[in-house]
Amino acid sequence: MDGKTDECFMEELSWNQARQDISKVKPELAAIIDEISPDKSYALYKVRYPYGSTILKQGMLHLPDHTGKLLPIIEQTTKIQSRLGYNLNSNPVCMALNNTIELFLTLNDRTIPFYGLVPAGKIFGTWRMLIPPVSHHPIFLWDMTAGARSIFMLPKIQKQVLHDKMRKKLHLSAETPKTLLEHWEVFKQIAVCPLAKKSWYTDMIFFSKKWFENLEDKAWESFNYYLLKQAWLRSDFWRSEFIWDLIFSLIQFKKNIKPSAHIANTVKYLLAIAANAVPAFAPAIDNTAAPIDLIQEAYIDYYKLQDYAPIIMQPVMFDMYKNSRPVYYSLRFPSAVEFAKKSSEQSTVITDLYNVKSLMNKYLHEIKHSKFNIETTPLFDLIQHADFNYFHTGTEEYMDLRESSNIPREDNTFMPAKFKDRQFPAASTFVRGCVRISAKNKK
Repeated sequence: MDGKTDECFMEELSWNQARQDISKVKPELAAIIDEISPDKSYALYKVRYPYGSTILKQGMLHLPDHTGKLLPIIEQTTKIQSRLGYNLNSNPVCMALNNTIELFLTLNDRTIPFYGLVPAGKIFGTWRMLIPPVSHHPIFLWDMTAGARSIFMLPKIQKQVLHDKMRKKLHLSAETPKTLLEHWEVFKQIAVCPLAKKSWYTDMIFFSKKWFENLEDKAWESFNYYLLKQAWLRSDFWRSEFIWDLIFSLIQFKKNIKPSAHIANTVKYLLAIAANAVPAFAPAIDNTAAPIDLIQEAYIDYYKLQDYAPIIMQPVMFDMYKNSRPVYYSLRFPSAVEFAKKSSEQSTVITDLYNVKSLMNKYLHEIKHSKFNIETTPLFDLIQHADFNYFHTGTEEYMDLRESSNIPREDNTFMPAKFKDRQFPAASTFVRGCVRISAKNKK
């Protein structure tokens, strides 16, 4: 599986054959498995997925056949189905060995990134394997791709003439993107165009069914505990979400607040972003989510993008405790897990943004001053550690809303040195109506 290739490949491995790859990204897990020393019957499958490849489609696992063509698992051999179909034909217990993957739900006008970008070494797909036979956890309709699906360029790239020139030069077939959601279709073709000097791919490791048939045995106790611990830590927010809902209901009742469902859902999601529970967006600063440098080069050299920096946005998690870089949520490109239609078609993005800010301030005030006994939780901590700023254009009439042109002055990840002679696209769809979540400056 070495060398340049734009196709998917799959190989069956024993633990001894897979050990080196896994120990590079998860040494603790490798050490636990070394103690067990499983024989060759405990198969693992290493699958290479080029950028943009479908790993899950509406919850169903896709794997390459002997020609490299991706097919749903129900069209694979009986052997593969029996070994990797144990999670209701969805993804088996697995991890990425390099780069990233994205788990998301696709709607007509948006994607909803569930975990953000899943980095190399994070094991997942364990929930159904670690719970009783009757489970509340469904397959659901999630999609999964190699690299980022929820990815787009800030400046407009929908000029037909310029797109046609790039398409001809790079042998692309994708039509001119009309929306941010359509940028990915072009990006994944650029990833395999003649301009690409090497392939971008994610190597996945899938654990076969036999790895989970003896979890109650003494020899497998450490392995079982490791998986349980990882799943437990990762589910903390979702297990406690009902507390959040209760607190917001108490605040609304106490203050007689009756926000629209659309505004309330948005504020709840912004708070969840600040609590490191769900992703927002930030500029790509490396190539782990996609072949970013290659895509930017294509738009500068072949699309002839004028004036503006080819800033590419991707899902990013925010960690207020680690003073991580700022992230952004746009009302024009919503990705909240809960969503409701706007209560009034008369409202505009800027009025919605102002209403989000107003409700957020009320929530934060009550969380800080009311006695909810949540002082030891991230929901309370974000008052001290997280900051919210609201951006649009033409904000003169709206107190505390800020001009989008301020964003790159306060966040240098938007305009790195290589783009110093270009401009920030302050009128971009995404930033005209966005919220920045950042670490609060300590005085």
